[in-house]
Amino acid sequence: MTLWTFIVLLAILGVTPASSAWASCGRGASGPLAATNARGEILTAWEDAPRGEQACFDAVAAAAVGSPEVGFTDLGMVSTPGRSSFPKDVFLDDPGNGWVIGINNAVVGAGKYTPELATTGVWVAFRPAGGRFQAPIELPWSGTGGEPVLVTGNQAGVTLLAWSTTRGSYLAWGSPAGTVSAPRFVGHGFQLANVGVDDRGRALVIGYYPSRSNPGGATSIVAITGQAYGAFSRARVVATQPRNAHGRAISLFERPLAAIGPTGDAIIVWETWRKVPHESPGPSLLVYRDANSHFTKPRPLAKKFLDLGIETPAATVDAAGRALIVRDSDNGWQEVAIAPGGHVGPEHPLQFGADSSVALAGNELGQTLISATNIPARVIHTMLGNTLGTGGAFEFFDSLEVVSGEVIPTLDSEGRATVIWVAGPYSENDVIDARTIAPGAPIIQVTRNEPVQ
Repeated sequence: MTLWTFIVLLAILGVTPASSAWASCGRGASGPLAATNARGEILTAWEDAPRGEQACFDAVAAAAVGSPEVGFTDLGMVSTPGRSSFPKDVFLDDPGNGWVIGINNAVVGAGKYTPELATTGVWVAFRPAGGRFQAPIELPWSGTGGEPVLVTGNQAGVTLLAWSTTRGSYLAWGSPAGTVSAPRFVGHGFQLANVGVDDRGRALVIGYYPSRSNPGGATSIVAITGQAYGAFSRARVVATQPRNAHGRAISLFERPLAAIGPTGDAIIVWETWRKVPHESPGPSLLVYRDANSHFTKPRPLAKKFLDLGIETPAATVDAAGRALIVRDSDNGWQEVAIAPGGHVGPEHPLQFGADSSVALAGNELGQTLISATNIPARVIHTMLGNTLGTGGAFEFFDSLEVVSGEVIPTLDSEGRATVIWVAGPYSENDVIDARTIAPGAPIIQVTRNEPVQ
């Protein structure tokens, strides 16, 4: 019995492999990412893997650019061949310059059911407007880990690259010409939550220092700033764990959710857990940061507001400083509006099933697009709304099948809304599809994967 046959047999029996890195392997394409610019262009990237035993060993990152209105151009492989590479984030500026950042993996041992994979490096690839991707640049790497790996920027093309390791995180600038600055390393285990670049080229980095006693938790929430192509500031503490008279933490912080707007406004939300007299949920906390770099004091929200044990929440911030959070709760999916200054509005239920996979996109005008589907499923649900949280128009349509990952929404500055997903199989080949959110809009094929047998 081959290794891949054994893995398929385990899946049939309902046994989940120990290494999550294998979850996206075995299909021709998976894990789509997407970014859009003011012209309505969409840059999408995905993992392109052969079938069979080498699915996780020979995966590469591939990309395409275009739109459902004019079609997509397949840009081919953007990572280095001969190694296992996965895209992690994409960015596209208004002139059309694009970036894809990703990771390399290698087998480090034998797990209970599958080989164990570990991140061995980070790379970034640049595409000038109208051209092809240049050879990927290997970025500095120290330690293990590798999540998150992020790239973002503003409309003018001031680009920020950021990636975490167990030892700390790196920050670097990318220029519209495709050059990358010498990275700044932030040590002591600093982990990224989110990054943003505003319309004046100012960077905001939200992160946390992890807790040794609470894996996945934080001892403090911090912010780092920087001006385009210049030095980054020292870490500024936004909030830290309260302690008793003996210096012991009396509550635990969970990893924060952070969203950053195009003018520098941002929200940071995290869960807390009380340690005494016994461990129990504490209030969720919210900090609002305005465009003048002022942070509010942490404001309490309801217990388990984010409920990180259910589904991953999402948030967006517009140019006026209004924010929208989409979260799963005991009562199902909800959207919650946050007014400038951090004032929390009412909750509005969303018409998605409790087991739906939900994603959110927003633009500077305050328009939002929420996409949802069950995996595996054929029906894709979308909702156009706004950061006021007043709900919007629902639409649903059939796909051949949603194979892997979320249905990825994009929303440009003109309000053009699109979703992208992996669909198929067509004759054993996976297909990446896209559709504009408009009544009667057709489904457009982005690419058809032709995996090596």
